Amino acid sequence: MPASTLVNDATYKDVMDIGIAQWRKERPDIDPSAKAITGRILRLHDVILRAFNSAFTPHGLKYPNYAVLATLRSMGEPYEMTPSALQDMMVLTSGGLSKLLGRLESQKLIIRKVGPTDRRSVIVKLTEKGRVLIDEAMVTQAKVEHELIASLEMDERHLMESLLRRLVLTNGGRFLSAD
Repeated sequence: MPASTLVNDATYKDVMDIGIAQWRKERPDIDPSAKAITGRILRLHDVILRAFNSAFTPHGLKYPNYAVLATLRSMGEPYEMTPSALQDMMVLTSGGLSKLLGRLESQKLIIRKVGPTDRRSVIVKLTEKGRVLIDEAMVTQAKVEHELIASLEMDERHLMESLLRRLVLTNGGRFLSAD
């Protein structure tokens, strides 16, 4: 039976259905219905990271490293940003980002250089080696992303995109202009 058929068949349950039923039994005073969404988002987070990390193995990357390199690459030439701009885009702590940048720098995938107008500022720049690696890894990630959502029809993808955007923006996500 295809996975899409299983998803629409009420006789099949996932771990969240089971967990919600347990909550309803053990704590009938608490409404567990939001877990149907939040629990699945957390589960998908794990599924997605595992899929990415597995796919990135031939590139010698883990997702956090990929995310830094891809963020720099997506900026266009000269492929550079301040650490604080990177931190804002990636939602990392400054300490976590600093360690990550150190590892990427030791692999010669990025360099950190003094800012052009303020010697106290730092610019993170993608190296040529980093650009070549991330260009290959971006193809891999796009393939995995499409595989992960293959069970959704195009109209379902658009609906999910819209609903997830709303949840992000109404729960502390950054409002960015469409420009």
